[in-house]
Order: sequence, then structure tokens, then C-alpha cells
Amino acid sequence: MKCPKCGFELAEGQLYCESCGEEIQIVPDFEPEIENSIIESLSTVAEAIEMSRRSDEAAADAQAVTDANKNRVSESISYGDGSREESQSRTGLIISISSFIGVIILSVIIGVRMYHTYSAPYQIAQAKVYADAGNYQKAVEYMAKADALLPEQADIRYTKAIYHYLNQEPEAAIGILIPMTQSDRYTVEEKEKCYERIIEILDEQERYQEISDLLKSCQNEALVTRFQSYLAMEPEFSIASGSYREVIPLKLSSNTSGKIYYTLNGSKPSAGSNVYTSPIFLESGDYIVSALFVNDYGLESQIVRHSYYIDLMVPDPPEVALFSGIYVEPTMIEVTVPPDCEVYYTTNGNIPTADSSRYTGPIFMPLGRAEFTFIAISAEGVSSNTVTRSFEFRLVSDITEAVAIEKVKQALVDRRVMIDMSGKVLGMDGYFEYQFDTMIVIPGKGFYYKIDEYYREGSSGTLQKTEHLYAVEAYQGTPNRLIYNEQGAMDLISLE
Repeated sequence: MKCPKCGFELAEGQLYCESCGEEIQIVPDFEPEIENSIIESLSTVAEAIEMSRRSDEAAADAQAVTDANKNRVSESISYGDGSREESQSRTGLIISISSFIGVIILSVIIGVRMYHTYSAPYQIAQAKVYADAGNYQKAVEYMAKADALLPEQADIRYTKAIYHYLNQEPEAAIGILIPMTQSDRYTVEEKEKCYERIIEILDEQERYQEISDLLKSCQNEALVTRFQSYLAMEPEFSIASGSYREVIPLKLSSNTSGKIYYTLNGSKPSAGSNVYTSPIFLESGDYIVSALFVNDYGLESQIVRHSYYIDLMVPDPPEVALFSGIYVEPTMIEVTVPPDCEVYYTTNGNIPTADSSRYTGPIFMPLGRAEFTFIAISAEGVSSNTVTRSFEFRLVSDITEAVAIEKVKQALVDRRVMIDMSGKVLGMDGYFEYQFDTMIVIPGKGFYYKIDEYYREGSSGTLQKTEHLYAVEAYQGTPNRLIYNEQGAMDLISLE
């Protein structure tokens, strides 16, 4: 049998085309013997009717002759006796023929009924008729008959399950489909259809645990991967249990979307535990990492535990050459970095981390009070003890930060860069502002206040830093443009 739309070869009793999806209209055909029997019986009936009609016409003619010859009574009587015998004979023949025809018609009816009773295509077609009309109970009954006539046929059994489902009988549908997934009689494709339908039914009823159990018993890896979002597999650890002499970045992963909860002391993780979002850095000490995965359907995995012992050497703290105290001259803060370490520091009293400012060379001591905290972090990620220094830098000079800024502004007014000391510039609606940044040392030239230039928009008030830098000598107050030469070293252009 072929699909009427695309010509794809179809299996016996198949209700749709797997190639193009066309629905197949199954119209049961009579068996040849039954069809021939019906034709012959109908022919015989027609002949009998014709013979009866001719007999009636002959009887009418005989009656007309009798009326015309009333005077010949004896002959008529004699003739009438013979006619009566002939009529009786003819009537007996008609009765015999009619009985024969009745037997044949009865046989035909019985044959048709037998065909309907024992033909799977007829049962399938009837089931579809009732299903199209929304009477799924009758559709189920006819598909059950078809299943009994052609047992274990995938399309029939699958369709019966669908009709059960449409008849609000999901358990009956599942009861048919699950054994089909476990039978060797069906192809991989047929089993996949059954799995898909079972999962669809269970998902509608939010029976996610049953879907998970079903997939765990499934041998079709591709199908399991396709529906793995219903599974809550154990979290995977990137590093095996053991002893290590370095900080390890432990990564946890799951088979699908959801959350991983973990603890580091061996206790049972729960929804109130830490949620894994990035690698867990295990430093010196003993750890028992316990992890639990919960998928988007609320299903929990088994808890997984791994043990780690991290034995690391704690690096020496950095050495700071200067002691805490008051300084009256610009001073550089120098730090000795321990081997195989990086040094980081803060100036606000917080403990530094690897995200803090990294020490790359001597630091200018800022004016006023400042607290520097230093820490060394080894290549393995182990932190040393911290070292803290408090400094107060009091520059003994008549040139203060505010004076240095005024020196820069006056030099720009003298050069007609600005209209006046307010920072106004000809043709611009905004104005320039100047702020002290830090003290700097220019080798061979001395100590300077570093001044940054900003421009404030007149309409919006937005403040934006410009590319111009200025340096004012700390003791004489000489204003300069601060530039960097091709080698990246600081240099000065006098503004006097």
C-alpha cells in the first residue's frame, strides 16, 4: 500500500504517512469471494423477479380467454382444471426459487458480518470515524478489536493508547505504551514515539519523578540526552579527592540547568547552603566538599562527597622599608616582594586581596594622613600575614596644594588660554577646573604637585577630564606642563 500523496510505501494498517504526514483513509475492501457471491446472488434475484412478472402476465391472459368463452363451460372447466395444475406447479417453482435466493442473501449477509468481525482494517476505519466525531470510547473499542485481530502491531497499539488518552484515560494509555518501550518486537523509532508520548502525558500532570525514573531505565542514549532536563544527575567534580600542595580551583558541574548546593565541612547540603556559581578555591587545610544538584523541576540528585587535604607553605609577609610616622619631605615607599609572590596593597585600612592595587615599584607618599596595608600572595594563591604602615606627610613649604592650583590657572590666564581665573574660555559656554592628584618626583628635577585638568559643560554641568596635565614645583611654585617623552619618562614644559 502506498501513500496517495507522496507514494511512500506504507505498512499494513498504518494510519499516517511517516514521510509527508498525510492521514491515510482506510476503506475496507470486501474479499473477492464475498464480492462475487453478492454479484451472483443479485443476478439470481433479478432473474426470479423477471420470471414472476412473466407468470403474472400469462395468468392475466388466461383469465381473459375464460371470460370470452363462458358458453363453453365444460371445456372451460376441463381447461380450467389443467390451468389450475399448471398454476400450482408454477407457484411451487417460484417458492423454491425464492427460498434459494433467501438462502443466498442470508449467506451474503453472514459473509459480510464475518468480514466486518474479522477484518482489522474495518475496525481501524470505524475507530477513526468515531474518533473524528469525538466518541473516543467507541474508538477505543474498535481499536481493541483491531489489536486482537493483529496483535503486537505498533501503529494499532499506539493509536489505541492515543484514543485512551483522548478519552481522559491517561493511565490506560501509559499502561499500553510502557510495555511497548520494553518489547523487542518494536523498532527504535517506534519505541521513541512511545517514550515521547509517555513523557508528554506525565509532564502535563507534573509527574516529573516518574519521567526521571523512566529515562533512567531507558537504553536509548540519544533519547535520554534529548530529555535530560528531567534528570537530576549527581554533580561532577573537576578534581578528584586527594592531597595537594597547591591551591586548587574546584569546579562543580551538572547535566542540565538547575542549581548546585554545596558545603565544605561534610554536612548535608540543602536549599539554604551555598549556591555554586564559580570555582571554589581550596587553600590550606582539610575539606569535605558535599554537593547536591536540584534541576528546574525540583528533582534532587544523590549527594556527592569528595575529600581534600591542602598542604601549602604560607609565604613571608612583604618588607616595608619605612616606619610609620610623620614626614616633612616627599618620600618614596619601597617594599621588598617575597620570592614567587605578588604584593598587593590598600590605602583605606581594608585587607588587600588579589583584586587590590598591585605593587610594581616605589610609591609616592601622599600628602596628609594615609594608612597602607600590604600582603603577599604566592603563586599557589596562599596569602601571607599583612603589614600596615601609617604615614602623615607634612610638606614644609609655602606652596600648598591650593597655591599650586592657583599658579597653574594664573599661568594659563597670562598666556590667554583662559579669559579669567574662573576658568572661562573664549567661545565656549563651559569652564575649566583643576584638581590636585599627587606628589611626584622627576629624577634630576625635584618634587612636584601633579595637577589634573577637567572641563565642565555649561548646559549639562558634566565634568570630564582632559588630556592636559600640569606640575608645580613643590618649593618655588614654578608652573609647568607635564608630558611624557617617547621613552615614557616624565618631562616638563615651563609655563613662565
